[in-house]
Amino acid sequence: QFTETHKEASGSFVASESIKGLGLIDALIRKHDVVVCNPPYSGRRNMNEAIRNDLKSLYPNKDGDLYTVFIDRCLDLTSASHGFCGMVTIHSFMFTSSHEEIRKNIISKTEIEGMVHLGTRAEFDVANKTAQGFTMYTLGRISNTVKHSVSGVYFRLVKENEEEKHTAFRRALQDYLNSSISFADPHVFVLQQEKLKAIPGYPFVYWVSNKIRNMFSVNSAACDVLKARVGLSTGDNNRFLKKWWEVGVNQINFDCENNSETKHHFVKWYPFNKGGELNKWFGNLEDIINWWNDGLEVKNYFKNNKQASRPQNTLHSFQKGITWTLLSSKGFSARYLPKGFMFCHEGPVAFPNHEKDLNYLLGLLNSKIVNYLLSILNPTISFTNDDIEKLPIPKFENAKLKEDLDKIVGLCVILKSQNDKNIETTWKYIAPNNWETGVYALLTNEKQLAISETDISKAVYQLYGIDKDDIVTIESELGTLLGELPKIKDINDSCLKIIANLYLEKYVPDEVIKQVAEKIGDYEDASGEADAEEEPSRGRGRQKRFLTFEELCLASGFHPETVYNYIVANKLEREEERFKLAVSWISYAIGVVLGRFKPGQKGELGCGIDEDGTVLLKCDFAKLNKLVDDDGIMVLDKGHPDDLPARVEEALAIMLGEADGRSVINTIGGDLRSFLERDFFIKWHIPQYRKRPVYWLLQSAKKSY
Repeated sequence: QFTETHKEASGSFVASESIKGLGLIDALIRKHDVVVCNPPYSGRRNMNEAIRNDLKSLYPNKDGDLYTVFIDRCLDLTSASHGFCGMVTIHSFMFTSSHEEIRKNIISKTEIEGMVHLGTRAEFDVANKTAQGFTMYTLGRISNTVKHSVSGVYFRLVKENEEEKHTAFRRALQDYLNSSISFADPHVFVLQQEKLKAIPGYPFVYWVSNKIRNMFSVNSAACDVLKARVGLSTGDNNRFLKKWWEVGVNQINFDCENNSETKHHFVKWYPFNKGGELNKWFGNLEDIINWWNDGLEVKNYFKNNKQASRPQNTLHSFQKGITWTLLSSKGFSARYLPKGFMFCHEGPVAFPNHEKDLNYLLGLLNSKIVNYLLSILNPTISFTNDDIEKLPIPKFENAKLKEDLDKIVGLCVILKSQNDKNIETTWKYIAPNNWETGVYALLTNEKQLAISETDISKAVYQLYGIDKDDIVTIESELGTLLGELPKIKDINDSCLKIIANLYLEKYVPDEVIKQVAEKIGDYEDASGEADAEEEPSRGRGRQKRFLTFEELCLASGFHPETVYNYIVANKLEREEERFKLAVSWISYAIGVVLGRFKPGQKGELGCGIDEDGTVLLKCDFAKLNKLVDDDGIMVLDKGHPDDLPARVEEALAIMLGEADGRSVINTIGGDLRSFLERDFFIKWHIPQYRKRPVYWLLQSAKKSY
């Protein structure tokens, strides 16, 4: 073929090139004593069609990524008679379910001689240091007669940064070489290879204790008590999904019990669970789906003569369950999903076999130990149905402990769902937080949640029978339980001043960044589309944001009650949060005068009255309702009878009183008219409503009117 395409080539050149080609063929035919490789990494999404098709036919169980094909090929090239294969690859093959076949092959046919597990932030010259984790390893080909007795040495360097890994490895290696049985260096682990089979899916989890490893064999698997299901994929979310406010609550069926009901209703829109940002216990319920007539349009959505939608597991629609976000860079968190919702592949749902176990299982999934076990099964940013169903679940033997756990979990769900009544983008919205105390309202809930979550994790430790040594290991990986941090009763103690500094400074300290380091990876769903939180944080280094309450407790080292009491007693207040609260009152007043919110009409959006009849908005509702504009069109035109700034100012005075109404306006700069003309719509309303505004600003071309 070469000579036919290179007619001008001389005989010596042809001979030289032929020798090179034959040399390559010879190398690929032979078995070698040593094979080393740093293969290319490429998911199916980045391959051309020819490579994709060849890999699918030649390596049907390893074609998900190019580097896993190289692992298989390099082992094939290694001599079965004491040959060695050394590789540097990304570490996803060690854990993900799609690479289970590779792991089984390695365990059954090779000895893992040694592994240096680097994780992310390695010294390799890559564009994004946190984008992917790496591992280096040597595999020895072994005979069947010795494979049951082999052990490997592992060096775990996943927490260090770049050059720190090199230094830590040199120390750990020296400790290993100088020792014969026990190792003082915490980075060194020696494990009998057969023990890698103890955990379902054979993940290469070499660093956990035997007791943790055995949890998977002595307890039932979660699949015995629940069924985890992935939801539908519309094929075109822009076409079939909306935010609830785009159509209004009166156009949505919130009470649907099953799919058959959708055939007998003329309602087009139904609540839809779609993953979203990290949100434990409850939340992220903004979306709706067009499921008219049992999803007739979705089920018949085609592109290029192929069905583009995947309407799977719809028989489970509208049932209550436990949901989570499929891909999350910030860790796993489970949420209660009320009945009446459909769900998608980005927000899978676990359905307990018995509804009475829902709170119990939700508590387990949000406990420290189960998060640790999930990190063992799959320490990536992806949390699949398989991972959930493989979790070991303790037997329901301690009835009192289970009952207590049910109650605490129920409280957590209530605390989190209560936030909805003060958030304008939820359909449970009642009114903004109290102007005087509202800045601390969220802190109050966060404090109680932190204490309750500690009680839950401690109860679950007890259910699993976890000992103190393993608790220390777990919390060194995932952080201390906040309720176990020191409690200081004297709020005047000088050691508490650190709380003020951490609370008011708009940055995240380095130690917190290290504790909550993000793991962003290139993971895809079956369709090749990456699904993660809607707005994943990909910050580098020092992040310009305030600490969360959890981070604040961890960074200061104090109990949630101590942190909360100090903030409230010293009246610490972040200017940004007071400003945000002022904007929420202005936004509410706009909604009132434009007729969107219905103060005084219980059950309506923004009614100001809680479900139990408690009046949250204490004002003259009749007087307030007289300000409602009859056509929903107002102007920014001083002196005009429909002037919006004047009407909003009047509404604030009725709702909050003259003094607090004026305080709200002063907080946003004192000039309400200027704020409405320049900032409110672009900087606040559009981002708050995810670029799907409820109100529309009409301007002249030059924005002069």
